[in-house]
Amino acid sequence: METILTSAVVGATIGAIASITGFLIQVRLERRQRLGELVVIALEHFGGGSQNRSVGIAALRALRGDKRLWAQYRITAACLFVSQLRYLLAHGGNRWESHEIRNIEDMMSLLIEDDALRDASRDPGLREAMQRYERDWKNYARDAMKSDGSRERSKGGRPDEAAVAHLLTLIQEWLRRPDLGGAPKPSSSGERS
Repeated sequence: METILTSAVVGATIGAIASITGFLIQVRLERRQRLGELVVIALEHFGGGSQNRSVGIAALRALRGDKRLWAQYRITAACLFVSQLRYLLAHGGNRWESHEIRNIEDMMSLLIEDDALRDASRDPGLREAMQRYERDWKNYARDAMKSDGSRERSKGGRPDEAAVAHLLTLIQEWLRRPDLGGAPKPSSSGERS
């Protein structure tokens, strides 16, 4: 009788352990599936306007919390950020507006924060787009004034001059950073290394 009771307890314990293990595996797989769906959602949101883009950026930021999944998608994210930045800086319909500038800053930040993404930040087309943004803003006074005195461009939206000034500062810093393909900093003797 004792053997039967012991066998029953051992069998029940093994069954419980197997059930708990199966449950944990299922939870983990479901979490991975949800994170994978998050990637798809994030990528889909980059096709719309500023608000959609900010949702996509937030979703990809959240995805960075799962190191294994982020490792799978970070190169895709880097390519996406670079292409989005190239377009927004050079041609974006809202590129002078604070909400789009915030998206631009977020993507620039994500590229710099992650060592694996930093290589993508050296893209010559991205540097050209940043330089174009600077040039276009410098030409703003010439082509932005409307006959009624308002300051709105036909392309680029109503500007938030403080946000643009901040972004231009970030762009200048970016373009000077050697790790982002910029000019090396002068040595203490004033010579370039």
